[in-house]
Amino acid sequence: MRPLDKIEARKLEGTRGAAYPFWSPDSKHIAFFADGKLKRIAAAGGPALPVCDAEGGRGGDWSEHDIILFAPSNQSPLFQVAANGGTPKPVTKLSAEYRNHRMPVFLPGGRNFLFLGLTGLTGAGDHPIFSSSLDGGSPREVLRSDSRVSYVPPQEGEKSGRLLFVRNNILLAQEFDAAKMQLGGDAMALVSGVTTTPARQTADFSASAKGIMVYRAGQAGTARICWLDRSGQETEILPSQPVTAGFTNPPRLSPSGKQVAFTLKVGDNDDLWILDVDRSAPTRFTFEPSWNRSPAWSPDGRWLAYSSTGGTFLRPANGAGQPQVLVKPTGYNPTDWSPDGRFLLLAAQPRASIDVYVLPIGTDQKPGEPYPLLETRFSEVGARLSSDRKWIAYVSDEGGTGTAEVYFRPVAFEGGRLVIGAGKWGVSTGGGRLPMWRRDSRELFFQRLNSMMSVAVKPGPGFTFDPPKVLFEKSVLNFDVAPDGSRFLAVIPERDSSQEPLTVVVNWPAAIGK
Repeated sequence: MRPLDKIEARKLEGTRGAAYPFWSPDSKHIAFFADGKLKRIAAAGGPALPVCDAEGGRGGDWSEHDIILFAPSNQSPLFQVAANGGTPKPVTKLSAEYRNHRMPVFLPGGRNFLFLGLTGLTGAGDHPIFSSSLDGGSPREVLRSDSRVSYVPPQEGEKSGRLLFVRNNILLAQEFDAAKMQLGGDAMALVSGVTTTPARQTADFSASAKGIMVYRAGQAGTARICWLDRSGQETEILPSQPVTAGFTNPPRLSPSGKQVAFTLKVGDNDDLWILDVDRSAPTRFTFEPSWNRSPAWSPDGRWLAYSSTGGTFLRPANGAGQPQVLVKPTGYNPTDWSPDGRFLLLAAQPRASIDVYVLPIGTDQKPGEPYPLLETRFSEVGARLSSDRKWIAYVSDEGGTGTAEVYFRPVAFEGGRLVIGAGKWGVSTGGGRLPMWRRDSRELFFQRLNSMMSVAVKPGPGFTFDPPKVLFEKSVLNFDVAPDGSRFLAVIPERDSSQEPLTVVVNWPAAIGK
């Protein structure tokens, strides 16, 4: 933290790993997310106090009535909680189209607010900003933005406030009547080249009620793909160009461990690329004018299934031939392929929550009809089958607090279909994401915040496993694991956009007129 009239910044102790900070209305406290919690700390310094659980917070705001409105994870509605702590209560409801609400902003009075709605398919660009109220009612779309918005109240002599938001890396301002929750006039450009992280819908700008604005201009951070050993040490950087950190889905190793499929943003498209670990450069796999994500290798390594604009597709991994449609509706993302090649697991969102679906695949690669494998009122994502086809590991927010955890469930074959068996085991505590099996199914890996976790699964007629243990702590954006579990293919942050300078503008509303 740095006062505007000082040169030196001051570190607030107890805020390691802090993300998405926001101020209290009196500017005496700062709230932030860290260690799977929503926390608060005095701006003057002191202990960081937990407010409530929030496994992967995605923004919040603090009202004049000491209510904090926040997104506890990247798959949740908005919750409210007393600023002094308590049990969070849901405020918004997810819809079939928008599976995550985030970046809330209170409007004057502390009852109405704005927030960003995110689909299960789009990571970047042109998101709806909705208005809603703590008193209930259906959200109403106000505008479209690439980022969160910031509300600035009317300045002296003005009748309307303004909304600040970003489109195409341009910071814009537009008149906004907070009482009616309506826009007025045209959007006006303030600054071009504002730093953004599209996959998180963040942009580096902020504005005070008194006409002071701060922003950062520059490129987004980048990342590298590298091998990590089981202690977290980098052993080899793959010969790949840096990738924009915010656009990287988990890289996917082929069954042989000799190729990796990953997403790289090219222009306005998210395209799939394939890298031979022994080659000097990756090969572009998709060329369509659309986004292409969530690759899943067939067990023999000959095919890649992936999601794209317009559906889920299948294509030979060597790039030959045209993509074949597996599922026509958009909204089915491949997560894993069964070891026998008969079933493709999908993260599907036919309604408000995300569920695990199964797509039968014939020996001729002809698909059947997708059907639900795990369907609840909660979201279940990242499903991965064990190599013996007896167990499924997945992530769910079923705890009701917005904290996602890793679970085991048995699976079985009945009448040619993959079905869920009886029983369920919670694996993680304090949050978990990206479960990945070792090929022999005797070890499961997952991330808990910045920790790489390992769970030993014991052989036998029943199902027993050891408590999770920490292998190493390191900032890893995404990862996959080598077939023998000896190393990890990880996406590591490389270029930190936070090193770009900040620019402060005083009395900026006067520059665009009243």
